[in-house]
Amino acid sequence: MKKIITSIAAIAVAASVFAVDFSARVYMTGNLAEGTIGWDGAESSVSGPKVNATDQKDADALVMSVSTDNAGANFQFWYNYDGSGSANLVVRSTSLWFKPIDMLKVTVGDLSYSTYKEQIDWWKVPMGDRADEHQTWSWSSYSVAEAVGIGAELTPIEGLTITAAVAPGIGTNFVSGKGDSLTYAAWGIQAQYQIPVVEALNAAVSYRDAGKDNAKILSIGASYGNEFAMPLYAFLNLRLRFENFSYSTVDVSDPTNPLSYTWTAENALQAIAIDNYISYNLGFMKIQGRFPITIRDLVNVKGDEDAHDWGYTDPSWMAFGVKVSVPLEGGFTPYVYAYNDGAITFNDNFGKSFATTINIGSDINVGACAMDVSLQLDIKTAEGTNTLGWSVPFTASVAF
Repeated sequence: MKKIITSIAAIAVAASVFAVDFSARVYMTGNLAEGTIGWDGAESSVSGPKVNATDQKDADALVMSVSTDNAGANFQFWYNYDGSGSANLVVRSTSLWFKPIDMLKVTVGDLSYSTYKEQIDWWKVPMGDRADEHQTWSWSSYSVAEAVGIGAELTPIEGLTITAAVAPGIGTNFVSGKGDSLTYAAWGIQAQYQIPVVEALNAAVSYRDAGKDNAKILSIGASYGNEFAMPLYAFLNLRLRFENFSYSTVDVSDPTNPLSYTWTAENALQAIAIDNYISYNLGFMKIQGRFPITIRDLVNVKGDEDAHDWGYTDPSWMAFGVKVSVPLEGGFTPYVYAYNDGAITFNDNFGKSFATTINIGSDINVGACAMDVSLQLDIKTAEGTNTLGWSVPFTASVAF
């Protein structure tokens, strides 16, 4: 900790030479109350209030950046607040950049290059994964390279940005081995263009390769408008996911059946993810929506629907999120947010998987403190469900 404080002081002393920016944020979450409402013999419950142990990651507990006209660096620190008093401030990410020429920016360190992000839950980006891999929404920001590596941004003409990166991680070579054992790590390339004929229209194409024998994703998309400067903003991204497969197809009722076999394919198109978002700001009201759809099983194990009767399922699936907010005077913005926090599968489990969470709450500004308090209802649809989950979650943060 002393070394970190010393480093901060040294950077502050250098402020006369560099443009130095500091920002910090304290972020807390918890529940004022939570419980269940039961029927058909199920008991109800209630508990609270409580303060959660909170990772101060996305809240960026401490950010420092320095820059000149052609070089700079960035540090982001975080800690896990668990009330024990033993939380350590650790580096979340760090990078430096320089411009050998005005149109070229080179970055070394933690990389993240992306195109379009929805503004409700920006980290929920469909990548074409299987439905059972996202039952708890472990989505991450889509980027052509999202790890430690070397990246470059080239702006050859106004409105066009070309990005390329290799991201093998710390202490790992991008390319290694020899002959048939030659392997490579993650890399990606993308181009984004602000179309001058229709200034509100933007187009982008990117290719992300997670490394040898790992998934490859081709993304083609476009956006219209500006999230912050125009009433209407919308984007549509099509992501084609290519994977390697090795599936054992077995007749579960009779494993000795001669039709049982192992089926493999390399770099086959197995999914198309339709990433989308739309928002419209009426002034007195803002409406936002996302309805991502993932089409899976494009390469069928047996080439017919009978494959799904042989112990193999890979259904297509979707999710949704709709938020309506009404900004009022005095720092209050009431909202209603309905969303699905799992995967709604297009198979016999469609109805059972159609669980919905509804938050009815408000964003509240009290001086420098930004708060969010809501009544949350967890509506489950599985058979045998005879309880309704509810809670009153809150978040509070002060940035300085």
